[in-house]
Amino acid sequence: MDEALRAKLDEARKRMNIQQAGINADRKDDDPAMREWAREKQKPANAERAEFRNSLTDEERNQIEERIEQLVRDNPTLSQMDARPLESKTDSPPVSAELLEEYHFLRDMVA
Repeated sequence: MDEALRAKLDEARKRMNIQQAGINADRKDDDPAMREWAREKQKPANAERAEFRNSLTDEERNQIEERIEQLVRDNPTLSQMDARPLESKTDSPPVSAELLEEYHFLRDMVA
């Protein structure tokens, strides 16, 4: 994956993760109004994610798919974790949290 695409994806992932963390925190609030507000904030967050995904060129998608394949080759346990949610607390992942986050983010971008 070229450096320009890597930087673009890293910036988007960081921005989206910060935004999602705030939404998730509001969802856990005791105040029903805050929880409702979080649900309403999720819609624009989903739209931003979809807009970013749709802005990717075919070449960028190909590079992302190649990176996913490389991650799976280097970490075969990733292919076994596809059905498992990222927040699963039953077992500690056999790969680093950072690598797992990258893998799930990239898969979401080419979905």
